Amino acid sequence: FDGWNYKGENNQSIKTAVDYLLPFALNGGEGWEFKNIDGFKMNKYVRILELSWIIWGDDKYFDAIEILRPKSKAEQASGPEAWKENSLCVWSLMNLRALWPCLL
Repeated sequence: FDGWNYKGENNQSIKTAVDYLLPFALNGGEGWEFKNIDGFKMNKYVRILELSWIIWGDDKYFDAIEILRPKSKAEQASGPEAWKENSLCVWSLMNLRALWPCLL
């Protein structure tokens, strides 16, 4: 089962969801029509973009990572969540397009 590329009966998919969120992430949430219950975790979305770039190879994800990573790092530094070391994951994604270090 290829969940990354699966499309539901109404053409819904993981890629469609990532693409839908991308403009809101890039513009600070402007135009978001729905109630925001828990804020927008930039660090988590950047990790999703890293995976998206690996899986689908679209440079729009890489470009967004470069823009959003500083916000992600600031969130890590100031947020209540414990910062998880992910430099091996990031290096592998950017240089080798390898996913396995991100699963550790």
